[in-house]
Amino acid sequence: MRMPVLPLFSLAVSAAVPRPTLGSLDGVVLATGGGSTPIPGVQIWVPGTRWGAVSDSSGRFRLDVGVSGTVTLAIRVCQNYVQWARVSIPWPDSVPVQLYAAPPRGCATPGRPAWVVDSSDTTTYRGILYLGNGGFPFVSCDGTVLYADLPPVLAEQFQRSTTRTGDSLSVVLRGRLDTDVASQSHTTLLVAEVREVAPRQASSCSHGIQ
Repeated sequence: MRMPVLPLFSLAVSAAVPRPTLGSLDGVVLATGGGSTPIPGVQIWVPGTRWGAVSDSSGRFRLDVGVSGTVTLAIRVCQNYVQWARVSIPWPDSVPVQLYAAPPRGCATPGRPAWVVDSSDTTTYRGILYLGNGGFPFVSCDGTVLYADLPPVLAEQFQRSTTRTGDSLSVVLRGRLDTDVASQSHTTLLVAEVREVAPRQASSCSHGIQ
């Protein structure tokens, strides 16, 4: 079957890109053993996704998550140390939640959030992007199998342009591998931009991962 061709586009992730939300958490991060002492600047996210938030000066945060049900949250107060929490995310209503973490004591600040992809991510990946059952498997030209976490606008465009699970396109993606200390599988490619799109028949993997 001849694959449909997506128009060549170059769309970077930005705060203005809408994201579909099935669930959300309105929460606060408190110090363990510290009663109601809030912790500001804490990173809270679902590893392997772009669903993340940072607590404000009052320890409060709002985390929009594209799934409902139970998820595992990574909580980072210090750069190389991650704490964990299992929470249930209902739909369609938000739910208040209290998370607890050891307060920072003489450690480095968390640094760049694990879920952020931006113009500083310049590595490109050439390969085949598939329409999977609930996701987008990506096989690079050197045979590495990754899960491509596409910005919502790009995911919707790919889904509209393909017809069934297993359909594929030859692409060049720019993004960031999820190799954060909190990653459990290291198989997610957080995509910032799609640079080239063509039918699979036009694929050329002579250069492999760039």
